[in-house]
Amino acid sequence: MTRSSPAAIVPDAIPDLCLAEARIWRVWNALLGEKDNFAADREVAARLLRLSPQIGDLASTSHSFSQHVCEYLAMQEIDQFIDCNPRMTNPTHDTVQRVNKNARVLYVSGDPIELAHAQALLNPDHRTHVVAANIFNVKELYVRTDAAEYLDWSRPIALLLTGPLPLAPGTAANAAAIMKAHVDQLCPGSYTAVTHWLQPSTAAKRRTASLIEDELVSEFGAGRFRTRNEIKALFPDQVLVDPGLVQCDDWPMKTDGHKRNWVEKSSVGALGRKV
Repeated sequence: MTRSSPAAIVPDAIPDLCLAEARIWRVWNALLGEKDNFAADREVAARLLRLSPQIGDLASTSHSFSQHVCEYLAMQEIDQFIDCNPRMTNPTHDTVQRVNKNARVLYVSGDPIELAHAQALLNPDHRTHVVAANIFNVKELYVRTDAAEYLDWSRPIALLLTGPLPLAPGTAANAAAIMKAHVDQLCPGSYTAVTHWLQPSTAAKRRTASLIEDELVSEFGAGRFRTRNEIKALFPDQVLVDPGLVQCDDWPMKTDGHKRNWVEKSSVGALGRKV
């Protein structure tokens, strides 16, 4: 396994930061009341909040799920992670390296500002790494020499897609094909962690979800709530770890005493193991 130099991964001069255009990860950042966003992102966030004041819970519950999954996997002696949704707050490498200080995390993003922030998160050693790639163009990631050399692909890897898949371009079948391409790169015993937006169960909330979809598609070209069967199709050649596909707040076990809003109920996730 090669130990690559973090400084070589992201160019010193990052092109076109696109501050005047909204970026979806910065919109979620604004919805969560964080500071890594700009006026264009806050404008989109404001429109989404008018549709549903709880909309930020799609991101917060997904991130909480990711942290629980990462801690679980690190305790199962998984020591290699690919995170396709870098977060500035409570990042993945902090979570897994508390359990195993030698665990490796490869962050992947195609957004230049997100890449700059991810680079800033790097430990000053070989354990954390970042590459620029479009996670929906799977070949773009796995043909990169720096990514290929950073992890040991003959051993299990945990692939984290906790957040991006509702923004996958095209239909539910396209999203499933993207996941199949990712999983095909992993050896048996590897894991994939996925969160997604579940279509609400009531007609009134489905109308709200449809308006949110319209806003996101208009701004970013994608953004879909999907059915339970469509989400389960995102786990090809895998078995789901108990408790299966559940509301994010119910992984790894059902919590009591909290009355959830419709957004929290629509934020679901699962962990799959490749057989």
